[in-house]
Amino acid sequence: MSKWWRIYIFVLTVIAITSLALNILIIREALQVQTQISEGAKAAAGVLKEATQQMGELENTTIDLKVPISDTLTISADIAISDTWIVPIRDVFVIDQSIPLEFGVPGRTYTIDIPLYLEVPIDMTVAVPVQRTIPVQAEVPINMTVPVQFSLANTPFAEMIKVWREQLINVQKTLEEGELPSATQQPTPQQPTPQQPTPQQP
Repeated sequence: MSKWWRIYIFVLTVIAITSLALNILIIREALQVQTQISEGAKAAAGVLKEATQQMGELENTTIDLKVPISDTLTISADIAISDTWIVPIRDVFVIDQSIPLEFGVPGRTYTIDIPLYLEVPIDMTVAVPVQRTIPVQAEVPINMTVPVQFSLANTPFAEMIKVWREQLINVQKTLEEGELPSATQQPTPQQPTPQQPTPQQP
């Protein structure tokens, strides 16, 4: 075997050993990275599990608010009254007077006062029609606190929270398997339109 041939064999051997060592090193680093990713994914899955539980509790959350109201209510109106009032009358009408009575005789005229005393009982009802318009002008100060209570389950936010919770559950399952979720597979929840809470009667 010639000298150059031995050098060639030696160089090939060194290249093969170096390549094998590099491949082993790359595989080792890849396994370490995969292990770290798997451990990180499982840790993230635990965090997401707790987050989904909290979001489930959030769906049934009842919010209590106290809304202070301080204002002046101006009242300007004309109140029309159209009615018939029934007025009962129960009384005694007294007649106490003298009635002059004239009479004449041939050649002369005489006047005599005749006393008259009567008690007339009255028991009746009288229908009195009432037709009028009463102007009303007033300012009423209002200072109060109105309690407002509403549950998120009865608002459009409940549907949004439900969609988010389902997404977190899917991501959690993927992470528990040691895989990273694909961001392109996550749907975007629609934003709901908030509604006005119904105030309770104070």
